[in-house]
Amino acid sequence: MDGQPTYMMSLFPLPRRIEKKINKARKVFLWQGNKEKKGYNLVKWDTVTLSKQQGGMGIKKLGAHNESLLKKWLWR
Repeated sequence: MDGQPTYMMSLFPLPRRIEKKINKARKVFLWQGNKEKKGYNLVKWDTVTLSKQQGGMGIKKLGAHNESLLKKWLWR
């Protein structure tokens, strides 16, 4: 599920508008599961994106992940 987007983010900067749309879909999936019922945020999104060792769910922040993948090319 993450393979293709990760590959694309390693090659191109992710536009902010697209990042927001993807994050919205991720939040809806996490809290609602589907669009038929109303879901409530049980914790802050910032908490969800923390590593598991820090008490989060380990879901990566797209902007930071995209930036790190692009900077990896500078290292090579």
